[in-house]
Amino acid sequence: MKSQNFRHSLTARLYLAVLAAAVWAAAGQVAMAASGEAAPDEAPAQLARLDTHLEAHPGDLAALAERARLYDATGRPMSAFLDRREILRQHPEDTGLARLAAFDLAAAAAPQAAAAFLAQYPAALAGEEGAALARRLRRPRRPPCALGLGRAGVRSHRAAP
Repeated sequence: MKSQNFRHSLTARLYLAVLAAAVWAAAGQVAMAASGEAAPDEAPAQLARLDTHLEAHPGDLAALAERARLYDATGRPMSAFLDRREILRQHPEDTGLARLAAFDLAAAAAPQAAAAFLAQYPAALAGEEGAALARRLRRPRRPPCALGLGRAGVRSHRAAP
């Protein structure tokens, strides 16, 4: 009798775990749809649609902002920066957008360019977000390692004739 209860209990736990996973997955999809973020497989279609729209209407800032958001979401920070820079040309007072553009440059492995870009928008460094951006840009970059030998390998490589 006890082994049957254990077996039923184990089966019930398994069903409960599967049900919980299904609910969790469904809640994640609903949250993604509610936030307006595109699923990774929908992003290329949305980018193609936005590219077509921007060819017909090059001054549509809302479409540029949406395309920059999609570029950022799909891991293309330099493309996102270029779109945000175009928006900033028409609205130079938007410090939040300048901050996002600088983050894009930093994510594209160009922190020096981000610092130079922020020299044009000093108000973007104000507040907590600006302080976080300034800290990120000040972080020292580690030198590249030659053949995995660390800093000593880099020095010896440079010292060689």
